[in-house]
Amino acid sequence: MILFIGDFVRLHDEEEWLAVTDIEPYDICVLQNGIRVCASEEYIAEAKSSNEYMDLKQSTSWESRPWPRGH
Repeated sequence: MILFIGDFVRLHDEEEWLAVTDIEPYDICVLQNGIRVCASEEYIAEAKSSNEYMDLKQSTSWESRPWPRGH
């Protein structure tokens, strides 16, 4: 898996997306919460570029959701 600083990842069994803040030797990604994980599908469920992540956040933000009918 190829990742860059500024990409966002979601770990297995987690819903929160975390930014990659640094890349260390041997493809170790440092995440915004300080966790270090290998850039591998074994640890990372999904990865998105910063642009893809912003698109995802905009499409799922509360403001972009239609109000329930009848309200």
